[in-house]
Amino acid sequence: MGDPRGAMQRELYAGISFMEQEGIVDERFIMAYQLKERSGPRYFVETIPLFCTNTEASIALMTDLMQLPILDYYSLDQHCIKIRGSSSCLGIHKLAVASKDLRDACKAANRPQCAYVFENLKREYYNFKEKVTPILKLECRIIALEGNGPQPAAAGTSTAGGSGAMPS
Repeated sequence: MGDPRGAMQRELYAGISFMEQEGIVDERFIMAYQLKERSGPRYFVETIPLFCTNTEASIALMTDLMQLPILDYYSLDQHCIKIRGSSSCLGIHKLAVASKDLRDACKAANRPQCAYVFENLKREYYNFKEKVTPILKLECRIIALEGNGPQPAAAGTSTAGGSGAMPS
């Protein structure tokens, strides 16, 4: 029947490679994946969902800020800093670039540009999440095959309100 773990591992790397070719992630994303070798087998499937939960919380707060009659550029910029820092560290390239663009619009105090770039930031985040979810599910299956923990029953599902619960 072959090596199911090896086949899943190849499929996982193919998915990450596709994301890299699309510019969604860069080489730091592979490095983040490989940190599981030192940090434990569940590192990746715990870190990425945490990133998603935190990013979705920031996006929700930023959405509220964007709806205020007077935009608080400083607060908006603080959320950009959080998203940019974590997305850069994890190699989520397009989201990091979108965060930088929004920071630039905040610094210029340009509300129309902020609104435009914020929509792009949200688009980049949800595109990343859509692409990474099957990779996380596959990684959970690999972990289960290796005997390093049970496979989550609801991998990739989300909580009420659509926020970030992914395989853990």
